Amino acid sequence: MKSLLILLTVLAFSNGFNIDRHGQVCEICLSTLEAIKSATTNAEVQKLVTDISTTVCAVVPKSQKSNCVEFVEKIISSNFDLIREFTELWGPDEICKMVMLCPKTESLESDGKVCTLCTDVVSVVRYVATDPAVQHMITTYLETTCKLSGPLKSICTTIVDELVEEAYLLINHIFDKF
Repeated sequence: MKSLLILLTVLAFSNGFNIDRHGQVCEICLSTLEAIKSATTNAEVQKLVTDISTTVCAVVPKSQKSNCVEFVEKIISSNFDLIREFTELWGPDEICKMVMLCPKTESLESDGKVCTLCTDVVSVVRYVATDPAVQHMITTYLETTCKLSGPLKSICTTIVDELVEEAYLLINHIFDKF
C-alpha cells in the first residue's frame, strides 16, 4: 500500500498540478483503490496471494522450507492487515484526494493555518512511521538478510535490532512534538 501511495503521489507531481482531477485520472485512482480494498477483505484472495508467494520457498534448502513458508505467510498476512487498516482509516476517496489525483472539496487556507494536504500527508507519514507492525516488518526483513552473512549473523541481528529500535524511538519522539 505504501508503494501504491508513493506511486500515486509521484504520478500527481510528475504531471504538475495540471492533472484533470475531475476526469479519468481520478476515476482510475478511485477504482484501483476500491479494487485493492475489496481484494484485501477477501480471504480467498489472501490465500491465493499466500499460495503463490510461498512458491519461492521451493528454492530454499529442505531444512528451511517450513521456516520459509511460515515467514512468507506471516509477511503476507501482515501486509494484508496493514492495507486493510489503512483503507479503513482512509477510504479511496480520501487517499486519492491526499495524493492530488482527485479534487478536494474544501479549500486550502494560507492565513497561518496548515493546509489540508499537509496535515493529510503528515498523518499518513506518522501512521506508517510509528506503526509497530511496520517496525516489526522492517526488523524481520533485515534479520532475514542477516542470515545471509554466515558467521556474522548474530552480530548483524543484534545491530539491526538496536538500530531499528533506536530509529523508531527517535521517530516517535519527533512525532510526539507535533
